[in-house]
Formats: sequence, C-alpha cells, structure tokens
Amino acid sequence: MATGLESRRAGALRSTAVAAPDIGANDSIVASTTAAPAAASSAVAGDLPTSSVEIKDHRSFARGGFSTIVAGTFLDPAAGSNCVAIKVALKCAAVKDNCHPGASDASLSDCLLRKEAYLYDYLKHPALLRCFGSLTTAGGKHALVLELMEGGSLQKVVTEARRVAAARTAGATARFIPAFLSDHWLVQKLRTAVAYRITTTPVATAPPPTSRVAASTTMAVANVAHALLPAAFTARVLRDVASALTYLHELQHAHGDVQKGNVLLEVTPDAWLSATDVDDDGWRDLARPIARLSDLGTVRDLRIPGDLPSIYMPVPGVRSWPATQVFTSPAISAPEVLRGAPKCILKPWTPMSDVWSWGVLTWELTTGKEAWSDLRSIVCVRRRVLAGKDLQWPDTAPAGFDAVQKLGQSALARDADARPSSRQLLVAMNAVVASLDVGRPSGL
Repeated sequence: MATGLESRRAGALRSTAVAAPDIGANDSIVASTTAAPAAASSAVAGDLPTSSVEIKDHRSFARGGFSTIVAGTFLDPAAGSNCVAIKVALKCAAVKDNCHPGASDASLSDCLLRKEAYLYDYLKHPALLRCFGSLTTAGGKHALVLELMEGGSLQKVVTEARRVAAARTAGATARFIPAFLSDHWLVQKLRTAVAYRITTTPVATAPPPTSRVAASTTMAVANVAHALLPAAFTARVLRDVASALTYLHELQHAHGDVQKGNVLLEVTPDAWLSATDVDDDGWRDLARPIARLSDLGTVRDLRIPGDLPSIYMPVPGVRSWPATQVFTSPAISAPEVLRGAPKCILKPWTPMSDVWSWGVLTWELTTGKEAWSDLRSIVCVRRRVLAGKDLQWPDTAPAGFDAVQKLGQSALARDADARPSSRQLLVAMNAVVASLDVGRPSGL
C-alpha cells in the first residue's frame, strides 16, 4: 500500500508487519464463524506505558514504506515477558508530494499506525495478526507492539526457497566451468543469474516428431511450473489467508493489500516438515492456522457512507488525514480497481478485489514466480492488466496443486461477479487441506 504518485518500484511504499497471534487449543478456522465486532472505544484501547516495552536491538529486521520493525520485549501483565516485534512509524519521503500543504510525511505514517491500532482493537481472528497494544516512544513516534512470528514473512520464505533452488541448479552446471575459474566472483554471479533464469522461466520442449518435416519445423513451448514450497504447506497458507479475508469481508471490511509480504508464518516449511507424531506445538492440527494476514493500514470499512470507501477513515486520535490519494501496486490490483486516472484510483476497493489479490498470491505460489516480473515498471503492469492480458498458468499444475490452481484461476476472473467469495474460497481450501492430509508432514 502506498499513497500518491505511482512509485517506480511495485510495493516500494508498502508497510510490512512482522508479528502474529497465539492460537489456542479451542481456536478453529475450519468453520470460520463471524461475530460482530465490539464497538470501538473513543480512544485507542490498550495504550501501553513506555516502560512495558524494552527494545532489544535498535537495528531494523524489517522495513516498509511507512514503518520499521525492531525486536523487543513486552511485559504482559497477564502472560509475563514476551518477545515481540515493535512497529514504529517511519518518515516516508516518497509520499511527500501527496500530503496537504504544511503537513509532514512523518505524520501520515503516524496516522496509519493509529488506524491499525484502532482496527486491531476490534478485529480479532486466529488468522489475523495479534496486537498487544500501542504506545508513544520516547522520541514521540507512535508504535505498535506485535507478537513476533518465528517463521517470518511468506516473502522471505519464498525468496530463500528460490535462492536454494537456484543454487542447486548452479551446482548441477558447475562441471562445465574450469576449476581455476570456479571461484571467480564474476563466474559465481553469472552462475547464480543463469540458475535463477532456469528455475523461473518456461521451458521449451520438442514433442515427439510424427514425421521428418515435423521434427525439423515443430517446436512447442510448454508452460512448466516449479512450485517452491510443498503443496500441503502452501494449501494451509492459502486457506489461512482465505479465512482471514472471510472474517473481514463478512464484517464489511476489505483488506486492500493481500501479498506475500503481509502473510506471516508461525513456522517455516522445513520446521513444519520435520514435525513428529508428538507435536507439542500443534502444527499438525488441521484447524490451526500456520499463517496470519497482517498490515491493516490499507483496510477499508465498507460500512462508512460514501461512494468511494477510503483507507483514510475516521480514526480516534487523527483529526485530519494529511493525504487523500491512495495507490496499491498494480501487480495485485484487480482490473476494476485500475480503471481510472494513472495517478489516482477512482474505483473502490471491494472484497472481490481482495479475492483477485488472493488469486495472484495463488499464482505466485503455484508457479514459483513473481507476478509480472517480466515487465520493467508498474506502469507497464497496469497497461498489461487493463489490456486484458492474464497471468499464464502452467499447462500442467505441479504435483498436488491441481485444485489450488483451479481456485486461483477462478479468483482471477476479470468479471468481479464471476469470482468466488472469500467464504467459497475458504470452504474449497478446507477441502484441499483435508485431501492433502496436511496434518501429516510426510503426506505430500
């Protein structure tokens, strides 16, 4: 999520949270019932004293367009000391041009965190990020205290899986390089680049020729996918995101920024795969989420009157928003959202727009690629989407991804009314999870 003029980098203005909630033994998202949110208080509930939080390391381990994340300790009166992620408002020069005259770009970041604190106070679900509360730092910046997620973000996990796949491919081709050149930095760089290219692009294959003419003139290009994560693990992640969206949508909220950086993992794929029959952490419980949807800064409350529900909603502690425009990366934006002036989204973001973003996420996890990574700029992405071009699904889904691919394709229907609802996605993904026997790491 970002505000104002289009950035030259997709996602450059996104804010990424790095935390998530505990899941109790009685929590379940298989049914994913929706309860009405409690009435929000006139002031942000759960304001914490500065003394309740201690920063362990001032170095940021994650950073977004509007905030930075540092590790700390939170003294919870109910649960004792906890390791937490502290999300601190950050000065964001990239949105300066869109702030009102006299308003600081830092104030926009502060307002967005106040909005998140307000929403976290009444939006509570096992597949949503948990927030302990908010506070004002000694430097006067607003901050959120979030539970630290051991698995990190889905973006980091996918990036690491891609690096490992590239290194494996590079090792397989090392025999073609003379020994005296193998350690040269340029050779290593080229080897990595070639390996990445091999693992992320379609493969050209020649079908069995039926004649001499066919053998010499026919070359078919098969769209081959190489998923980077186990199918069973991927299914649970996508199910959990669908569960969070179902909760939000049935409370008439739209998330607005469903992408890998905002999906946080309780456990890494490797740790999940190594789980034993005696699983003290409960990862093998099918109903327990292993992923959380985070970052409520882009949420729209669709109950608020108006033709264009905005992220700049009334929030306690925010007298007026220093910006009016909003921009979300075209890579995850539905066609109906992108129709409008290039520098301002004129169409509202709806729950069906979230479903489209879920479809893009599904495409990326199925293919192991970044959506529209072949294009140089987000302007080109926007033009491609509005021109009716679609992300190309593999001709044959990777093993275990058949049902997931079909759901992803339905979520990317250009007609918003033709897309499944988040509730329908959740029901379907629960069936996929059960069919893959996700509760057993060996059952891939």
